[in-house]
Amino acid sequence: MEGFYINLNHRIDRKNHIEKLKVEYPFFQNIKRMEAIYSDKYGLGCALSHLKCLQELENIDKPYYLIMEDDFFILNKENFNNFINDFEKIKNNNNWDVITLTPRGKTKKKKFLGNFNKIIKTQTATCYILKSSFLKTLIEIIKQGVEGLKKGSGKIIKCNKNCVDQCWKPIQEKTNWIYYYKIFAGQLPGYSDIQKKHVNYNNGFFSQRNK
Repeated sequence: MEGFYINLNHRIDRKNHIEKLKVEYPFFQNIKRMEAIYSDKYGLGCALSHLKCLQELENIDKPYYLIMEDDFFILNKENFNNFINDFEKIKNNNNWDVITLTPRGKTKKKKFLGNFNKIIKTQTATCYILKSSFLKTLIEIIKQGVEGLKKGSGKIIKCNKNCVDQCWKPIQEKTNWIYYYKIFAGQLPGYSDIQKKHVNYNNGFFSQRNK
């Protein structure tokens, strides 16, 4: 699997966390570090960082790619190993565009593709796999979000429609976003440079299995 993990220079703790993850799980061994872009405007640095990764992926000729934020971590090893096995069965199937490894949205259809459920309104960009055929579409969507964030006040607004994990919601109704039916990953609890406080979102991931 080719792709990038996003990491601010001063978050050496997060860099070490991901590098250990890569050693422990060969699935991530080819994921390279991408220096994150910092901005004082809420959500802008995150969106620019994801856009930077996506644009760099245009130079890599692979059928699919992975983008990860540096607070991604495995909650359940057994479920993750099952995910890897089932991903191998559907990775070349044409009926998916994005696989979110950290789903937080509305389940549209269970067992849509093998052991993967279809999801809409998912709002977490912590880790996702996207098809190369969907790359340009996602780039254009996030570009629009970036422009909206640049024009905004820069204040923290809950569910800002231009943030990277919000601006992509409308396209989910028209395309196929899926997630593994057994939750296996989440976000490392700790200080968020975006929220400017300590956060723990993992209850949201655990509750996804009931949605």
